[in-house]
Amino acid sequence: MIKRLQIKPIQVLYRHKRQPKVTLLEKGIIHILASFNNTRITIMDYKSRLILTASTGMYDFKNTKKGTYFAAKTTAENVFNIIQINYAEIRIKGIGAGRTSVLQVINSKQIQISSILDITPFSHNGCKSTLKKVR
Repeated sequence: MIKRLQIKPIQVLYRHKRQPKVTLLEKGIIHILASFNNTRITIMDYKSRLILTASTGMYDFKNTKKGTYFAAKTTAENVFNIIQINYAEIRIKGIGAGRTSVLQVINSKQIQISSILDITPFSHNGCKSTLKKVR
């Protein structure tokens, strides 16, 4: 038996818990955090003010389904139906499945991209590890 997903209307998290006054944004910064377990999308203006943030868990995706390609695509489509951006700078962090799916949705919404930055942290081997005692 196939279980159908019912997607709730978007619930947006705001700093001051009020509805956004701006639905059309001229220039913005889109932060995408794509981990193995979740995908989060945060939209900010160029003055670093938070406009909108959304996660795959807000759309009834639970446990391992939050880290899937489909969950990230659904979240991105709902976010970009609420806020329309003309020009955007994209900053991607993480190596999860949501990376490419969010970029495909951005491309389909015809948002002009000024730059795409990959800000995924990686180690340069750091400090020397402690040696084990030899007996």
